[in-house]
Amino acid sequence: MNTVSSPNKLKYTRDLMLLCLFALAMLITPLNLLAGDAKADSLKQLIRSQPDLVKRSKLYNNLGSHYIDVGQYDTARKYLDLGLQIARQKKDSVVLARTYLNKGNAYMYQSNYTQALEEYMKSISIREAQKDSLNLPSPYNSIGIVYFRMNDLKKALEYWNKCVSLNTRQKRPDRQMDNYSNLGMLYEQLGEQQKGLDYMLQALQLAESLGEQDKIVIISSNVGEAYVALKNYTKALEYLNKGLNEGGDKQNGGIGSPELLGTLALVYKELKQFGKAHEYYDQAVAAGRKLKSIDALRQLYLGLAELNAAEGKMESAYVNHTLYAQLTDSIFNKQNRDRMSDLKAAFLVEKKEKEIKHAEQEADLKRESEARKQQVIQYALVSGLAGIGLLAFIVFRGNRIKKKSNELIQFQNNEIAEKNTTLGLVNKELTDSINYAKRIQDAILPPLESLRKALPGSFVLFQPRNVVSGDFYFMNDLGNGEVLLAVCDCTGHGVPGAFMSMIGTEQLGKIIQERNVTTPSRILDELHAGLRKTLQQEVNETRDGMDVALCKINLATRQVEYAGANRPLWMLHPGAAQLTEIKADKQPVGGLEGTHRKSFTNHVFQLAAGDRIYLSTDGYADQFGGAKGKKFMVKNFHAFLCQLKEMPLAEQEPALRKQFIAWQGQHEQVDDVLVIGFEL
Repeated sequence: MNTVSSPNKLKYTRDLMLLCLFALAMLITPLNLLAGDAKADSLKQLIRSQPDLVKRSKLYNNLGSHYIDVGQYDTARKYLDLGLQIARQKKDSVVLARTYLNKGNAYMYQSNYTQALEEYMKSISIREAQKDSLNLPSPYNSIGIVYFRMNDLKKALEYWNKCVSLNTRQKRPDRQMDNYSNLGMLYEQLGEQQKGLDYMLQALQLAESLGEQDKIVIISSNVGEAYVALKNYTKALEYLNKGLNEGGDKQNGGIGSPELLGTLALVYKELKQFGKAHEYYDQAVAAGRKLKSIDALRQLYLGLAELNAAEGKMESAYVNHTLYAQLTDSIFNKQNRDRMSDLKAAFLVEKKEKEIKHAEQEADLKRESEARKQQVIQYALVSGLAGIGLLAFIVFRGNRIKKKSNELIQFQNNEIAEKNTTLGLVNKELTDSINYAKRIQDAILPPLESLRKALPGSFVLFQPRNVVSGDFYFMNDLGNGEVLLAVCDCTGHGVPGAFMSMIGTEQLGKIIQERNVTTPSRILDELHAGLRKTLQQEVNETRDGMDVALCKINLATRQVEYAGANRPLWMLHPGAAQLTEIKADKQPVGGLEGTHRKSFTNHVFQLAAGDRIYLSTDGYADQFGGAKGKKFMVKNFHAFLCQLKEMPLAEQEPALRKQFIAWQGQHEQVDDVLVIGFEL
């Protein structure tokens, strides 16, 4: 069991405080705002001395673009809005399109994807109306980045393929460089790591041939990430350090790149160099906070949680994973997704309305021309043609309405398909996270081989309700012929219960190994105090805790000490018709203190040859099923254990599992299930 030193405890307390202070930290002005900025000052001077409003709007756009480059996104939007006011007044479509694009970038870099998409759509609408195909790749590329960050890889690929098509025709290697870099990341995300790496290397070659220093930094970092995915950490460090040495530490106005620093931290984590990993994570988080980049920070907190788990620091892992979940919710909540769908729909409707209006205008001009030509024709012929024209208009109008209805239906179908795809991606991300949590939980449970070696006559029935479990068991060989064995049932199940189980396991290890407490009742008293302190229940007054049955077994003398928090111990003597129960104290470990709280009772008793001990959580007895859909009940559980008394303990686990499944039938499993039996 890893020892948590005093500095680590202080770090854990600091991390908990971040849950409350994070929003305030995101509002703190970056220090580089206070420093001089020669380029910004020069642009401001030009703006003040420029009487031409059209030229002034362009200068505002340049100033906003500069503030984006140095990572001051709020300031950038302030100046871009000033430029937009003038451009709208002068109806300068070129400056409007460029400024909307830059404003979208400012929102995107802060992970405000809904607002970013709205600005990009405005830029596209202007450029499509002007048939400006030369500049359309830029907003297409940016929209692809938004969808990529939102994990909608299908839509990202659609927009980036549009960019490739246009840039290839226009022979723009600088833009092809960006396309190849983006496609490399996308194919890596799709699991096609080698294809993604090939695209990124092509992009890096173009960047070096063009002398694009900033792009060399970014693409070198992406190549390094591709090698991380291929688990080639030597190559990964080569390219990541190349990105760092080429100026990655000076990006964003000297703040640095949180993505590059975070990837370096990940590599050192995989190489088990945890000290170096923490060093780079600290730098990455500091950069992410200064830039107010929510997307970068949520990925960094997930990486920190995995690093803490690899170190065995489950309390810190819990805190960092909570920060990751909070930031993920802020980006991927339903309101944002619905807003993005509404924006796309509004854009398409506006575009279609413009097309219809244009068609109507052309039709009106054509009819006016025809009317002038027909003035020389006899009145009767004019009347007849007018009738035919009216009929044609009615047919045309009807066909157009029908076409519009069909397009609306198709659009709605596409919307449903897109939302289903998005839900599928979110579900995959959640499933992957839960499966990762299961691997962590499996790693901290005692191996069955160790349990069977210490207690040869034993079995474990462990059946979580979900992928991860709030039930867990704990064993510690004290090394003097004594073994400690605990069965624990945490508040909740699934992911919340699993976090509690990890905290409980770590606390038990500290109490037994660091403080040398081995008396069951004292262990439960210390565990109660430790959980309340860890979960800050003096302040939060949460009821989270666990029920525990804990035994210390002397293998030589067959003496057993037992203490229980709401979970009893059952004995079955050879030839007995029913179980003997040693009752638990009616209080949990953790939760509210209460005036009834007392020290746990330590029971000591002697086992005879053939005596069997059973420890269990309440999941087995509480399962609904049978012909009437009722609970299995504790008395039926006892009766079934008595029916198995002639069966060796090693064969009882499959018998108990079979009975549980038969009783459950078509009903859902209601709780985690854990049963342990042993004899000496």
